[in-house]
Amino acid sequence: MPADPDSGVRAPGWRLLLGESRMLTERLKAWRTGNDGMADVEGQGQPILIVPGFGATDRSTAILTRRLQACGFAASGWGEGLNRGMSATLRKRLAEKVEALHAETGTKVTLVGWSLGGVFVREMARHLPEHVARVITLGAPFNITPAANNMLPLFRLVNLGRPVNLDWEGFGRRAVAPPVPCTALYSKSDGIVAWQTACEDAGEHTENIEIHGSHFGMPASPQVLQIIAERVAAVRPD
Repeated sequence: MPADPDSGVRAPGWRLLLGESRMLTERLKAWRTGNDGMADVEGQGQPILIVPGFGATDRSTAILTRRLQACGFAASGWGEGLNRGMSATLRKRLAEKVEALHAETGTKVTLVGWSLGGVFVREMARHLPEHVARVITLGAPFNITPAANNMLPLFRLVNLGRPVNLDWEGFGRRAVAPPVPCTALYSKSDGIVAWQTACEDAGEHTENIEIHGSHFGMPASPQVLQIIAERVAAVRPD
């Protein structure tokens, strides 16, 4: 689906935005339950690189990282501190990390990205398909319109109040799925990102899976953990 300024898709309303407060309960529950209730999924050291959302660090995805490690996967955070947006230098460092993980393990890397991190990992896979096994995005706003989210005020704050210029042409190109299997997880009760913008267009190598919970609770969701573990377990060494 091409980028469409007149799509009618809007940022989640204030009720959904207020509902993001439940992420505290969701994260506490995830911390208490650990991997209890997980279906029988056992990793074989497959590499997973997890990229946090805008304004977040690896601490925001630490529960997911630790749970995947406990399942036997070689999961790691991006190690770049606070996500302030993409730059040429950051793009180069991330590419080097993906290439190094592939070389060290002899297995293509699964890229997991939450929110803006999901936009990043899709682009990493687009440019490094020979090193990437799969992309999994969690509430990532990459389709239809870049304006249907409640993060734009934060972008303006980081940019000292300057207007955020929306690159519609570039966004339209990025909406096309990269040439690797892509799994997009979305929640219709997401209070930050319009769920429609977090879905891949239908294709031979794309799938969309509805999950339940808040945007900020996604990286701690047992449902998300199960989906990621099942898909990465199927990845075999090259």
